[in-house]
Amino acid sequence: MAFQPNPGDEIIINGITYCIGTHPAAPGMAYAQVGRQGAVYQLVPKSGDLSSAMALKIFLPKFRIPSLVHQSEMMERYASVPGLRVCKREVLTPERNAELIAQYPDLLYAVVMPWIHGYTWMDVITTQQELKAEESLKLATALAGVGSAMEQRGAAHTDLSAPNIIFNGAESLVLELVDVEQLYSPRLDPPEFSLSGSPGYASYEHLRSAGNAWNPYADRFAGAVILAEMLCWCDREIREAAWGESYFDSNELQEQGSRYKLMLEKLEKLWGAQVAELFRRAWNSLDARNCPTFGEWLVVLKGLSAEGDKDQAEQLTDEPSSKISSRLVALPSTIESFEQPELPSNTAAYGKEAKAALLMERARQLEHAGRLDEALQIYREAHGQAVAGGSLAHELAAAIAELEEPTPEADPEEGGNPAASVVVPEIAASSEGKTRSARAEKRWFVRWPILAAAAVLLLGAAALLAVLNGEGIFGSKNSSSSKTAATQKIEEEQQIEANQKAAQAAAEAQAQAKANANAEAKARAEAEAKTKTEAEETKAKADEQQRALAAQKLKEEQQAKQKAELEEKYKRQVAYNNYLAWKKERDERLAKEKLAKEEAARKQALERELKEVERKRKEKALQKQRQEDVVLMIAYYNSAYNAQKTGSADTARSYAMQFLEVYDKDPKYYVKNAKVAKRVGHIYKLIQKSTYELPNV
Repeated sequence: MAFQPNPGDEIIINGITYCIGTHPAAPGMAYAQVGRQGAVYQLVPKSGDLSSAMALKIFLPKFRIPSLVHQSEMMERYASVPGLRVCKREVLTPERNAELIAQYPDLLYAVVMPWIHGYTWMDVITTQQELKAEESLKLATALAGVGSAMEQRGAAHTDLSAPNIIFNGAESLVLELVDVEQLYSPRLDPPEFSLSGSPGYASYEHLRSAGNAWNPYADRFAGAVILAEMLCWCDREIREAAWGESYFDSNELQEQGSRYKLMLEKLEKLWGAQVAELFRRAWNSLDARNCPTFGEWLVVLKGLSAEGDKDQAEQLTDEPSSKISSRLVALPSTIESFEQPELPSNTAAYGKEAKAALLMERARQLEHAGRLDEALQIYREAHGQAVAGGSLAHELAAAIAELEEPTPEADPEEGGNPAASVVVPEIAASSEGKTRSARAEKRWFVRWPILAAAAVLLLGAAALLAVLNGEGIFGSKNSSSSKTAATQKIEEEQQIEANQKAAQAAAEAQAQAKANANAEAKARAEAEAKTKTEAEETKAKADEQQRALAAQKLKEEQQAKQKAELEEKYKRQVAYNNYLAWKKERDERLAKEKLAKEEAARKQALERELKEVERKRKEKALQKQRQEDVVLMIAYYNSAYNAQKTGSADTARSYAMQFLEVYDKDPKYYVKNAKVAKRVGHIYKLIQKSTYELPNV
């Protein structure tokens, strides 16, 4: 009877009663999973304890092999290895389970092992299940740990694929491998049937040498592909680009296709260059031994886990704002107590300079708080983050120059007039010496018109005093004594008016000079800024050209490498095609030679058969002839005897001669014939002596 159970059916195995489990998604169906080698049913203890559930794997007839018994006994030592619980198993044999197997012949050499609860990695891929970054990292680290533990024991699954990896959703992640019938170990015998790997995970080498894929390195390529899938599954683009039951189509493995390039880009962006390099090594490897070991993967992934920083976790989410904030460096300890502002909304316009914009906002707050040294430090840090020659860089340079300018003080030479030390704002110079010389020159241009105006005012004041004392500017007191008081008053008023006009002219000259100085300083600052901008633009263009040349060179190198790889692959393909052609020609030649040999052997056998028939025919004919000759010789003897009795000696002699003629045909044979042997002696005697009388025999 075929084994086709229904949910709840009871079955007794090795004295334990189990019930067939019910499929969670189809209540009326038995809980079973079908694979390439057979089907697996869930066995629930009659007590209903799901944690003690077992799995009953029933193999297809092709895979029901008696050696499974010995294999399972040898595999049990690996049951304690993390991820290999299913290695603890029992095989149903005719010796121990004869009654059950007689009832259900399909159960011959079926395997009972622990039931692994959880989801397969294929479930995650086919349902496009979204993972968080930390979940991706946990899964990949768990798989790398299982693979590393197996490698250290010289073991390999040899058919590592998405449906053969099961994990639970608990906080303490547990990952297990199933379908371990092809497990490689130095302690195990090679399987009678070697599978060629699973689509989407088997390397070119694995597919090419299906019979030789049973080795300790067989999991490295497939493991690298699955680890990359797990690490990148937190990215929406990767999920959307997935082929189906695996991320890669089986036809594009180890090809430089779009999915590979996207995967490599995301690995480097999300997890760093080390992880991307491990995957690149595996992808371009023509020999599984050159693929990274699971130990190498584990070291890098545990390094990512050990960092545990918030930056990495935020960087792996899909929100761009968290990507920006997660990359911000820590500020110096002197401002740790300062309240950190949120990123202003207008900094989004700065793009790549968002970090510099945020640092500038922090420096401004420090500046408003009066903490100028700390503000200057942050301004400088922001200036280092800004793009050279950009508007933000110029703004930051101006702020730095303003804070670096000394506090204005009264100049004794200018009579303590604060206006004498006014400084025109300028963009920071490229060096401290240049800044000092620019400031000294700027102060001179501001001071000289003020000094000239002061001289004019002093001259006017002296003239006024002379008038008030009764002296003219060019005359003495006696020369003006004849003037009337009215005339003196008019002259005094005129002099005052003239002095006022002179003072006004001096003030206008001072203002004009100040304006000219400001214009000159502004023009000079603009010229310096323009020169600096042009120099920065020239440098930027040169850098851009260098980057373009480097990118072109890298592109050419990559193209040359790809071309070399394609040529190498083409050479291998040509060599393989030549091998196939040679093998076909050899097989045809051997077949022809075999056919010719068989034809020659058939002809030889036919000839031998014909010869044997001819020999037998001749032998039979000879035997017949000999029998006839014996009868004839007896007749000749009797005739000679009768002729002698009738007295015809000549006639008797003639018959004796005829007897000998027949006898001489085969004397060696006839001498052994009793009838002829007892007559031939008498015949010889008669020939020798004609008077000899023949006896009647």
